[in-house]
This record gives sequence, structure tokens and C-alpha cells, in this order.
Amino acid sequence: MIKNNSIKITQIFKELDVESLAYSTQFCKRKPIKINVTEFLSSFCQMMYGGKFSLRNWASCLSSMSGKIISFQALAKKLQFRHLVFTQALLSRALEHKFSATTNLSTSTIFEKFGRVLLEDSSCIQLADVLCNSFPGPKLPYGQSAIAKIQFVTDIKSNSYQSIHLSNFCENDRTYANQILNQLQPNDLIIRDLGYFVIKVFRQIEQQSAYFLSRYNMPALLYNSESGEEIDLVKELKKLDRNGVKNIDIEVLIGSKEKYKIRLVAFKLNEQQSKIRLQHAIKSRHKDQALSDRAKYLSAWNIFITNVAKQNWNTDQVYQAYTFRWHIEMTFKNWKSYFKLDEFIKTCTCPNPARPEIILNLCMTFLTIDFVPKFNYYFGLILNKFNKYLSPFKFVDYLFEKFNLSPNSSHESVLEILSKYCCFEKRSDRKNHFEKLFTFS
Repeated sequence: MIKNNSIKITQIFKELDVESLAYSTQFCKRKPIKINVTEFLSSFCQMMYGGKFSLRNWASCLSSMSGKIISFQALAKKLQFRHLVFTQALLSRALEHKFSATTNLSTSTIFEKFGRVLLEDSSCIQLADVLCNSFPGPKLPYGQSAIAKIQFVTDIKSNSYQSIHLSNFCENDRTYANQILNQLQPNDLIIRDLGYFVIKVFRQIEQQSAYFLSRYNMPALLYNSESGEEIDLVKELKKLDRNGVKNIDIEVLIGSKEKYKIRLVAFKLNEQQSKIRLQHAIKSRHKDQALSDRAKYLSAWNIFITNVAKQNWNTDQVYQAYTFRWHIEMTFKNWKSYFKLDEFIKTCTCPNPARPEIILNLCMTFLTIDFVPKFNYYFGLILNKFNKYLSPFKFVDYLFEKFNLSPNSSHESVLEILSKYCCFEKRSDRKNHFEKLFTFS
């Protein structure tokens, strides 16, 4: 099984032409004596299935694959700054190659009018404290911590990764708000949270014939789209509240300087939801920074802004579309809880800041060329055959046991096993995320 899987991975790396990429990026300067770049990458992917990263484990996999004894010190020499450019270029090439298998599925009618539906968010990763100068995190009682942040964009319609970047914890998400403009295509929809809230960027997204959906950032001023007078949002919502109206859908101007015309949609939370939201808002602030009365009241509302017209989305569909942002949280959970990405990165205990980024690039390359295509392929087969939804978490567990499974294998017994043991259970009280997103044809 190990041999079969390594052959498949090796074929993929040949398809990506990693040999020429290694020379063009100076990963290799001369003909390798012991460490061949294809075997270097294939052995890393093989080790990923073991769920435990260390240079010794990697060296053992590489030695078995190459038939030569490779020391972990020799591997460590391939994880320096000079080699970082190669792994960055490799990940970019893998993302551009679009390995994700087509599943012949149609998505929710909410998204049928859009090309790609892009979700963007970030997730923090704890690093070894020795890297605190390169990746400074919050100051703790024992000293400075080291934390990096992954900036990630995914398309939920094709379930494919679009861009991945390792950033500094101290760089807030707003710093990356305009980066999405470099990859937008006409008719794309981008869904993001408050961290990326920049009014100028919203306007630029629309100028590129694309669409956005975002939570409303409370400090941003609102104005009447016809008179230009400032809108007291709390006053307007309280007025609706007294009359028993639980939602609002209006066109407004946003920003004191920009005066950008957008659509604002708000929904009143129930009492229990409001209480949880308020407690979270209070807990997330510094103990010496009190929550204003305005912020307390607005925490009882879900407020969104978008440039999607009413003829494409009604009021309820705005909220429904935003709930699909959970998909990216599910992806982060899969990386950390099942692929143990946190543990992989935290093993980088030397002060070399290039190593964690190299390891991350290799992990993301593996997920892009191997896991995601396999999941998408079997997801489509099982949905069409059994009308069941494959769970990415359960699929990982199965994949670790049977990791020679390939996207061109549709053996009936494999489909039966995946259908019985690796799918979401059907519930009468609620639908799972994929059940909301996909329909079978």
C-alpha cells in the first residue's frame, strides 16, 4: 500500500515538473547526490499520513523510499531560507493546477448566479517560543509567545483552495483586505468577516464586477442614500423593535469620506442568542474598556452589508448566504484536529523562521494535491449513489488507515464502507453544512 501510494504521489510531482522548479528557484544548484527533490516531497506526503512529524520520521521515510541512508541533519539543511522560495512556488503551482476533482454537483440556488464563492479568513498557529522574535505573539506572564497566522481563501462551490499565506500575528486581517483584488474574477462573490472590513476595498470589489457580503462594522457611519443625512442606526432599529419588526433591508451610504452606496440588512436575534452575543462581546474586550450602550444594543442584531441586489437575494437569503462562512471554520478544524497541523508546525524548535513556513507550504501542497481531490471525488460519488454527505473529518480517519485510496478508484466495497461509516448522520432537526450547500443531480 505504501509503495502504491508513493507511486501516485510521485506521478503528481512529475506532472508539476518539480525538478525544473527546484533548479529555477535554487532549491537544487547541482545534480543531487542523495536527496532527490521528488523523493524529498513524496516522503513528506507519506509522513503526513502517519500523523506525526519529526525530522527523524521524515528521514526514515525518505531513506526507505530512496534506498539510501539519509540523516535528519541532511534534511534540516534543506529547510533554510534558500529553500523557502521553492516551497512557495510549489504551493502556488499546485493551487493553479486545480487538482480538485469535478463532482457533477449543483450548489444551493443562493449561489447559482455567481462564478466562484470565495471565503476568506485567518487562523492562528502556536509556534515554539524560540521563534518569538520572528513571529511575535501576545505577551504572557512568562514572556513573549510566538504565534503565526494563516491567511486562507477557499472556493466553496468547487471545494478548492485558492490562496494560502503565512503572516505575522501582529499583522491584523485588515492589512490583507485588498489582497483579494489580485485574484478576483468577474461575477465572484467574496464572503468575509469584520477583520477585513475596509470600505475602499468594498468599492474596488464592485468595480471589478464582483460581489461581497460582510458583517457591518459598528463604527462605520451610515447616511440616507437620498438625502445624505446621517442615520442613527440604534434609533431606527429601536423604532422597528417597538413595532414588532425583526428585520430591515435598506439602501444606505456608508463611510464619512467614501459615501459608498451599499445594501444594509439586519436581523434581530432572539433573547438567548442576544445574551450569548453580549457575553462574548464583553469577554473579548479588555477589562478596563467598557462596552458602550450602542454596542450593547447592536450586539442583539445580525447586521450585514452587501452589493448583491434584492432581485438576486431576498432578505432571508442574505443571512443564509453568510452562514456558509462556517465552511472555512470547518476546514481549519480539519487541519488542526485531524491533520495535526499545529503539532507539525510546533516541532520547528530551532530559531530559523524559514522552517515553519516551509513545513506549512509542504503541508498545504499535500492537502491541495492529495486530500482535497480524493475527498471531492468520493463526495460526489457517494452523494449521487447513496444521497449521503461525506464527512471530511471521518474521511480523514479512513484515509489514514487506507491511504493508498486514489481518485480513480470507485470500487463498490470502498463506496459502501465510506457510505456507512464516513458520512454525516441525517437529522430531522437540522441540516449539515454540505446538505445546505449541495444538491445531487
